[in-house]
Amino acid sequence: MADRSGKSSDGLATGARPRAGGRLVPEMLMMFRITSPQRTKIVMLGVALVLVIAATAFGQIRLNAWNQPFYNALQRRDLHGFFGQLVIFCFIAGALLVLNVAQVWLNQATKDLVKDPQGRCFLPDLRGAYSSAA
Repeated sequence: MADRSGKSSDGLATGARPRAGGRLVPEMLMMFRITSPQRTKIVMLGVALVLVIAATAFGQIRLNAWNQPFYNALQRRDLHGFFGQLVIFCFIAGALLVLNVAQVWLNQATKDLVKDPQGRCFLPDLRGAYSSAA
């Protein structure tokens, strides 16, 4: 059947597409040039957050790799191997739990740091930069 609606085939109207116009890069660079006394702390918290997220991804990969030896021990009905795999699971799950708590704490610390006591944000507000259709 032919499409008679007159809309483009990708489902997006031409006016609804975001028009970045190369403004994102200058705005991101402006954020790094902020001369706030909190800049170093914000950058360090951001780096720590990226490292925690990377460690969490590594832990998830290790957890996925752990599944095969665990099920092999179950299939062989190896009680000693089963308990050994449970100990490994406890270490992996414990590390992932600690990393999850650290990630939440770093997120909250970053949010608290970018606002001064009166609630004003040290960083420029970029949310409205791309919301206008003009």
